[in-house]
Amino acid sequence: MVEISVIIPTYNEEKYIENTLKAFKNQTFKDFELIVADYKSKDKTIEIAKKYAKVVTTNIKGISAGRNVGASKANGRIFVFIDADTVPSPNTLEAYHDAFKNKKIIMATCPIAPLGDNKIFTKMGYFLVSVVFVKLLIHTPFTFMIGSNFVIRKDAFNKLNGFDPKVKTCEDLDLAKRARKIGKAKFVNNTKVYSHTRRVEKWGMLHYAIYHTNNYFRYYLHRKIKEDYENIR
Repeated sequence: MVEISVIIPTYNEEKYIENTLKAFKNQTFKDFELIVADYKSKDKTIEIAKKYAKVVTTNIKGISAGRNVGASKANGRIFVFIDADTVPSPNTLEAYHDAFKNKKIIMATCPIAPLGDNKIFTKMGYFLVSVVFVKLLIHTPFTFMIGSNFVIRKDAFNKLNGFDPKVKTCEDLDLAKRARKIGKAKFVNNTKVYSHTRRVEKWGMLHYAIYHTNNYFRYYLHRKIKEDYENIR
């Protein structure tokens, strides 16, 4: 048994996965396991991942399915869901572990900074979304959490049956909304993760912001979320 299970869903992530996995070697908190849940990667993702983590595979397409399969093989009492292109700070797991010492806390997140495109507009966009919006909404009925940096207790995750694989986008909002009904969320200020800006670089920050803002309101107001989310390598 370990304290924390880090679960990383992958699909053709050879360009990014090694930097993410290497970052976990430098964590100040050591009682954790790494699980990579892969969906039919055709590149060297699995080969790279096996050097650092336990690798499980799934035949079900979708990020929710990948996270759920990884969670089904996890032993930790806290699940840390991080994307394959998201790099933690050295103290990230320690900060999350400390946050969960409060038994009322069942889910948590922290700031996400851009990795790649360091333009001021990009930095401002990431700060606005991952810090300002999350802090404003995390304790409201319109809870906002980001799946690339989503932490939840194992018992709560299992009680809620994890991510809904039928939800193609906004799966993070869906789980956060359900989790808020059974416990409290916490925004952890004393650490951050760095997420690659590949989607912003391809779409542009404005398109990226409009897509997610629109989808957020579609989810909470109409439950009619977008079904398409382009895979960007």
